[in-house]
Amino acid sequence: MANRIIAVSSAAGLRDALANAEAGDVIELASGDYGSLAVRDLDFSDYVTITSADGNQGARFGTVDIDNSSYVKIDGVHVENTGTGSITSALVHVTGGSNHVEVSNSEINASVDGNYDDWRGIVADEANN
Repeated sequence: MANRIIAVSSAAGLRDALANAEAGDVIELASGDYGSLAVRDLDFSDYVTITSADGNQGARFGTVDIDNSSYVKIDGVHVENTGTGSITSALVHVTGGSNHVEVSNSEINASVDGNYDDWRGIVADEANN
């Protein structure tokens, strides 16, 4: 198990960190906007954690999509999308047989406008564990 702490400050840096991550790694994100996060076809034997370095949800994503991946932990981030979604749009989507996925200590929200049919929060379909 690697147990490395990898400091990241850009979306490109996050993509590189994920592509080279090993089981047990923690990817610490500097505060800022990272766009949409896509974790696809990554199979770890222990958790790889993606977290805000500031401990205060300073790293932000528009959406998070975890597909066909295992042992991924999202911790202490903010997922917010103020764009127009639909009742089938997910802010955090776990799918494709993904397993051992955790989302904790994070804020997940769409526009706070009283319209509750734009986005769904966390959706897990075709996922295990």
